[in-house]
Amino acid sequence: MARIVVAGSGSVGACIAYHLALLGARDVVLADCAEIASGSTGKAMGGVRQQFSSAAEVRLAQESISFFEKLGAFWFQQVGYLFLATTEAGLADLEERRELQVGLGVPVEQVDPRFVPGLQADDVLRAVFCATDGVADPPALTREVVRRAAELGVDVKERTDARELERDVLVIAAGAYSGDFGVDLPIRPLARQLLETEPLEGLPDDLPMVVEAESGFHFRRRDDCLRIAMADAVPRWGFEESVDESV
Repeated sequence: MARIVVAGSGSVGACIAYHLALLGARDVVLADCAEIASGSTGKAMGGVRQQFSSAAEVRLAQESISFFEKLGAFWFQQVGYLFLATTEAGLADLEERRELQVGLGVPVEQVDPRFVPGLQADDVLRAVFCATDGVADPPALTREVVRRAAELGVDVKERTDARELERDVLVIAAGAYSGDFGVDLPIRPLARQLLETEPLEGLPDDLPMVVEAESGFHFRRRDDCLRIAMADAVPRWGFEESVDESV
C-alpha cells in the first residue's frame, strides 16, 4: 500500500490524515515543520457555517457540519450564525444566498435580530439565521482530530519537514506555506487581524456568530470575551504579522 505523507498539521491536514485512516489507509504520516495547529489554525476565528454563496461551498459545508456534529457538543457549539443586512444591496445579496442555501436543504430562516440580547439592530433591514451553524476552538479541535487519527494508526511527526520523508504520495496542506513545496499553486498569504475584548458580564451562553453582510464585520463569544474581526480596507498580502492600530 502506498505511503502517504500529509504536509501540515493544521485543521485541513489533520482532517485529511484522519479521514484517510478512516477510509483504510494504513501508512499515513502527518508531518509539520512546527507543531500541531501552530499556523493559521491557531489564530482562526473558529466559525463553522453553511451560509455560503455557491452551491459547491454549501455542499462542502454541509458535510463539514455533519462531521463536527459527530465529534460532539464539547468540540462544536451549534449556537448558529446570524447575518445582518443594513443596505438594499446587502439585502438583495442576502436573500439571493438564502434562496440558494434553502434550496440545498440548509435551514436558513428570516428572524428578528433582537433575539440577541443587547444587539443594536435599528439599521438592520433583514436578518437571517441558521441554527445548525456554530463555533469551535480551532487549535483544540485540531489536536483532538490528530489524537483520533493517531489512534487509527497515523504517524504524527511534529518539527519534521515533510519534504524530507520517503513517500509515494505527498498531500500539501500547509496553508499559506503550500507554495514552498515546488508546485505552482494559486495560494498566497493574507494577513488578518482579530481583536479580543476583556471579560464582559452577561454574554449569553448561546450567543451566535453575528456577521454584518456588507462589511464582513463579525463577532462571537470566546469564553467570557468577545472575539471580533473585520477585513482590512486595503488587503495586506504577505507574512507580516504586525498589528495595524489604525484598523
